[in-house]
Amino acid sequence: MQTNIRNAGFSLFVVFVFVNYRLYIHETLITDHASASSSKNNLRVLGNGSTDLLRRTELKKCIQPVSHFVYIKIHKTGGTTTKKILNHFINQNDFGGFRTLPNIFHLIGGYPGRFLCKFMKPKRATILLDHSRFDAQEMQKCYPHDTRYFTLIRKPWRNFQSSYNFYGSVYGNSLTCVGYPTVYITKGKRLNVHDFLLKAAPLLNSSIAYYFRFRNQQSHDLGIDPMLDDDFEIQKRIQEVDDNMHLVMLLEYFEESIILLRELLCIDWEVLLDFEISNERTYQKQDSFLTDQHKKAFEKINKIDLAMYDHFNKTFWKRVDKYGREKMARNLNFLQRKKNEMRKIKRSERQSFLRKMDDEFDPKKVVKRFVKLKTLSKKERKELVQYMHENSGHCPGYGNY
Repeated sequence: MQTNIRNAGFSLFVVFVFVNYRLYIHETLITDHASASSSKNNLRVLGNGSTDLLRRTELKKCIQPVSHFVYIKIHKTGGTTTKKILNHFINQNDFGGFRTLPNIFHLIGGYPGRFLCKFMKPKRATILLDHSRFDAQEMQKCYPHDTRYFTLIRKPWRNFQSSYNFYGSVYGNSLTCVGYPTVYITKGKRLNVHDFLLKAAPLLNSSIAYYFRFRNQQSHDLGIDPMLDDDFEIQKRIQEVDDNMHLVMLLEYFEESIILLRELLCIDWEVLLDFEISNERTYQKQDSFLTDQHKKAFEKINKIDLAMYDHFNKTFWKRVDKYGREKMARNLNFLQRKKNEMRKIKRSERQSFLRKMDDEFDPKKVVKRFVKLKTLSKKERKELVQYMHENSGHCPGYGNY
């Protein structure tokens, strides 16, 4: 009898602690958002209306896992691999309830339009992982003031090749517009990437659905107009992106990048080791040969991406210098050594380990445990589709979403 009473008392105590912990978390989120709103009048606004987040928020080095972050996931830049790391990080720290949920497929905030808080669900989310189009001024309205912003880019020609392989040959025509603008440009013919480039260069403009997939795609996803051509304005917009990002990673130096990301978010080494084993890919591919004609065509439609990669290739190594070259070398050696040790683990044991770490985000579980998700109303859905259409996100011949 006494044992049962003690057990019942302990169970009630556990429930009491759990409920109060969740209440504390939500109160903290409300306070964070209130702080962000109250500090709005002190923000410096840049030329394009975006807020200088980096200078507005002087981030202290994290001492525990960070639950306030926005990852601008750019198409075909290694984003799935990076998201996998972050999913493991979220699962490991029980941050699942703080995620922003997609509106349509893996798109958030009105993509391909710039991010709008009105399409954000749930409203108290503090983490963003899926595809969205960066807008610093808008995002600071609905994410906590100490949110950390980062992204991953890659060499533009490799991005172009990967995009053509994905949008042109893997899926083709699709109700999700995955086949656009490839279908429009090729008229159903199968072209190699070089012939596609020559055919696409004079055609790509904002009147064509998803034209930006092959015209300055990375710049587009970071909030820059893909049709911009003036050199001064291009450099100005790139610098604004730089000012508003806490970290811009390079796919060509992915291990160095995730080591810097680890420092930014306080990610456990185990998460990085797991990703390396469970999702290894070879990104260091040889650039296929480009003639002068191809180079001229490519530079015409990816002028901004080329300038942006050049800019962030320089700032990335300045960031590494600040981190410490010797420290980076030691950590690279440690990461590679541990990866090799992991490879020696029996396959069955390794698979068991990965299954535990590899739970993808399940919206139903999160909704049940943490938030009451209100899906978009009929009016909101109509507004969302209209906003997407206004930003070249329509699907000719496929009907509405």
